[in-house]
Amino acid sequence: MKEQGFSLQFSPGVGFCIRADPRLDLGPCGLDPWLCDRQFPARLVLKKRESRHTQGTPLDATGSLGVYTIAREAGQVILELEDNRYAKWAALRIGCAFAAEGKGRGLLLHATGLAHTERSVAVIGLAQSGGGKSTLTDLALGWHSLSDETVYVEASDDAPCAYGLPFRSSASKQPEPLAARIGAFLILEKSLVSGLEPVSQDVALRALLNQAYRPLGLMESQSEFFRCAARIARSAPCFRFKFDKTLESVSGLLNQFLDDHRLASHPR
Repeated sequence: MKEQGFSLQFSPGVGFCIRADPRLDLGPCGLDPWLCDRQFPARLVLKKRESRHTQGTPLDATGSLGVYTIAREAGQVILELEDNRYAKWAALRIGCAFAAEGKGRGLLLHATGLAHTERSVAVIGLAQSGGGKSTLTDLALGWHSLSDETVYVEASDDAPCAYGLPFRSSASKQPEPLAARIGAFLILEKSLVSGLEPVSQDVALRALLNQAYRPLGLMESQSEFFRCAARIARSAPCFRFKFDKTLESVSGLLNQFLDDHRLASHPR
């Protein structure tokens, strides 16, 4: 299924199709667009843990959120989780990280993802909490939200891609289950003076590593994790995105990126 260059969630092998145990009370969590029935191949299967007394991995350092168990079966990640709101979201992020692994080709990032319908291109905004991810998402007119909180990125053989996930922080835009080619990584910086400044691959790599989720056991080794991050950092240009949290500033910078991207993609 395609829509103006976007790969939707139910294309085989693309996006995140999630299957959930009907006994789990998911509530109004915005997960519905990612849910599928058995006719579609799910990358992540959510199951309700039958007992709190069986062994599992703690969701947090204190163990107060409960535990989860996770396994891989026939190309799927099977996640068994506690049936409470906070445990579900914590476990779901871990499950997405495992499902996103893609043979060491992808990372789950604490980032905002924006996808442009007409240009079929995405930008990934990197920042610490409170760094402007949600603000950028809401001010980016004409762009779809992949998430203002957690995005999956992958350096595939053809082109780097970004995938929407059902996590939302404080943006009013709902994330959508779309996938698009990454045009650039943006290191977000709130500033009174707007600007779009290119940065080196070393700076881009540090920014990616600072915002990458890495649950215990996600990858086989530290070196594999760094190789994956370095490959992704090389896959698209990176810019320091300075903006003053106004519509005019964000629109001007994103339009500048789109114009530059069009010229770079279609040289005369």
